[in-house]
Amino acid sequence: MERGLVQKVYQRICFVVLATLSSDWKEREAKSRIEKREKESRGEKEKREARKS
Repeated sequence: MERGLVQKVYQRICFVVLATLSSDWKEREAKSRIEKREKESRGEKEKREARKS
């Protein structure tokens, strides 16, 4: 019985750690994608302004 409890607790800890890591990774991916888009749109605006002047 004790062995089963330890195993359950261990699995739960692993699950929580993996979930936390994967969500952090997903957030980082999303942030980098957003930053990339913002840089691209800034670049486009600068190009347009350069053409106007």
